[in-house]
Amino acid sequence: MQRHPFGTPLGRLAAVAIGLGLLVSLCAGPLAAQTPPPDKPKAASTRSERAAAQAARRKQMMERDAILRAKRTACLQERKDKKIPILERPRFIRDCMAR
Repeated sequence: MQRHPFGTPLGRLAAVAIGLGLLVSLCAGPLAAQTPPPDKPKAASTRSERAAAQAARRKQMMERDAILRAKRTACLQERKDKKIPILERPRFIRDCMAR
C-alpha cells in the first residue's frame, strides 16, 4: 500500500493551513511597516504663512549675496593692488573668498 506524503487528509489540511499562515505573516510584515504613524498630525500652513516664509527666505538670501558681493569686490581690489599675474588670479580670488 502506498503511503501519502502527509498521511491523512487532515494532515494535508494542516499543511495547507500552515503554508497559508506562513505566507500571510511574511506578506503582512512589510505592509505594516510602510504605513505612517497615525498620531503624527500634519502641519496646516496657510498661503499667507508660506508667502511670509518665502519673503523671509528671499531677504536672507539677498543679504547673504550682498555680503559675498562686497567680499568679492574687496578681493578683486586686493588682487589689483598686489598686481597678481593673470594665471594666478582665479586661485587668489578663491583663497581670498575662503578667508
